Amino acid sequence: MLEIFRQLQAEDPSARLILVPRHVERCGAIEAEMRRQGAPSLRWSHLREKGTAPDTPSEILLVDTTGELTSFCAMAEVIFVGKSLCRHGGQNLVEPAAFGKAIVLGPHMENFPGIMDDMHKARALIQVADRTELAA
Repeated sequence: MLEIFRQLQAEDPSARLILVPRHVERCGAIEAEMRRQGAPSLRWSHLREKGTAPDTPSEILLVDTTGELTSFCAMAEVIFVGKSLCRHGGQNLVEPAAFGKAIVLGPHMENFPGIMDDMHKARALIQVADRTELAA
């Protein structure tokens, strides 16, 4: 996602990335990986305490709280469904669908076969084969 975000920002400097891990306890490892890759990040809990916004669009917002996914879905223009590019079966796509947002996901959505069938029939999502198609 970081590589793709960098490509998007080169085309549109106002693009923002918000990462909302399903398991908040992974935030430390995610933040460490972001630092390793030189990606500036801010934790949502710190911003919320200060009552401020990220300083620059290049700062990636890492949501390290629970129960706020719907707020971020409501703000988003495009939502990528995690764990769908790798063989993990994908995350829940009902939450972004409930907001009528553009949904992009990878080929691995085995955990949600019925919902995927319905969403495909309704042409309510974009499914990409890999990272290259996601970037495009």
